[in-house]
Amino acid sequence: MPGRVGRGASAIRTPALLREYLAGRGQWPGDTPEEAADRPANGDFVARIHQRLKAYIRATSRARRRPYQWPRRHSFGALIQGLTTLGLVERTGRTTEPENRGAGRLGTARGFSSRTWIRLTPGSQTRDEWADPIGYLSRIYPNIRPAERELPTAVSVAEPLAERRRRHRAPAPASEVTTELTRSVESLERRRQTLVSRLLVASEGATRVDPFQVLERVTIEFLADVRTLYPTEQYPAADEAVSLLGNCIRIFEGERELTQRRVAALRNCQSSARLVAESLTQPLRVPEEPVPVPARRRSRPAAAPVAEEPASHVPTITLPETWTSRSAPRLIRHLEELAKLDPELVMPEVERLKEAAENWRVAAEDAQEEEEGKDSPDQDRIDRLTERQELLEQLRDALDVEEVEPGETLDLENAIDILRGA
Repeated sequence: MPGRVGRGASAIRTPALLREYLAGRGQWPGDTPEEAADRPANGDFVARIHQRLKAYIRATSRARRRPYQWPRRHSFGALIQGLTTLGLVERTGRTTEPENRGAGRLGTARGFSSRTWIRLTPGSQTRDEWADPIGYLSRIYPNIRPAERELPTAVSVAEPLAERRRRHRAPAPASEVTTELTRSVESLERRRQTLVSRLLVASEGATRVDPFQVLERVTIEFLADVRTLYPTEQYPAADEAVSLLGNCIRIFEGERELTQRRVAALRNCQSSARLVAESLTQPLRVPEEPVPVPARRRSRPAAAPVAEEPASHVPTITLPETWTSRSAPRLIRHLEELAKLDPELVMPEVERLKEAAENWRVAAEDAQEEEEGKDSPDQDRIDRLTERQELLEQLRDALDVEEVEPGETLDLENAIDILRGA
């Protein structure tokens, strides 16, 4: 059987996942036993299949720390069409109006597509075409890609969501454990100092909801990493302060008009950010009775302070407030330059780009909600904004790189590939 490269070499194969889903096997995000039992006979509608497969791929990519670009809506629709052409899936004939779009105001009368149910064609589960649908389609439509002399045969009907067994490693020598623990604590302490600095900056000058959202997420991740190393609670007041910040953010998000209520919500977020910073003032020390450090565990890189620019010898670019068609080429060139430099020096710049990607995603989400709320929404614009959110979410996750060992290079190829497909 010919070897595969790129997506074909990945353990995540969208056609195989779709087949397992329609067969009612495995556990999927948001799924219920009743729905799984009903799918082999009655199938499911395409939009829900896409959302659940995307959620599974996202969770799997994060667990394996190997970002994978899940299929976008248009490419997933093309995949469904290809599988239908090959006779692997079929339409059941059932269609319904879309739900939960624009607070129930939108449907086929406003330009949204109806929900279409599909299911596996009887006897198709073991057919060879599941191994490479595009390759087999190229035999029907030669212009898709050059014909291959040999195509892969059917992938095994295996449980794709079976729980992976953890690999047990021999315990490291005491000296290595101590050294690794010291490095982890030092990395966490650097993150704490940077996080406190960013919180204080936001408490004094932030005027939008985005910085508070990012700081809430980063603080929660930091506290979770601290708890993996320490047998006792290091910051007992932090959870309550973060919860307060989260509540203020929810209120701030709901106040879109420039009124006194919005001003009050902003001040509450600023005060909450200051409380979170005050709850994290205690420096971290190497614990006397530490929780064992997992093998190959790597802390996240320290985030750059909001008000600080990268070091002068590290290249940087000015980032726009919103994503534009000209953003991708500039970022590709910038990431290619960063990949050539010392990873320790460019980590703050990569973190800055990651936060920018999240801010762009939030801006696209706000624009989509605003468009959907109009009396005559532009469906094409909504589709573009949806695709933009997916792209920027993938870019954000790809820029969430781990620390690298001395002598290694910084792997930014996944982020560059995502931008090239923009």
